[in-house]
Amino acid sequence: MTKKFLKIKSRLKIPKREEWLFKNKKALAQVLQGLEDSAAGRITYRGSFAKYLKK
Repeated sequence: MTKKFLKIKSRLKIPKREEWLFKNKKALAQVLQGLEDSAAGRITYRGSFAKYLKK
């Protein structure tokens, strides 16, 4: 009996401004780790970062 598989290519639409993150595996891993830490309650409030925003 021969098994047949269907290959499916998934296409996601990623905004241009976020494309770099998916190309940078180290940065993506850090973001995913941060999200996991946040979900698990392993976070420390560091205050507002508003002063660093460009106006």
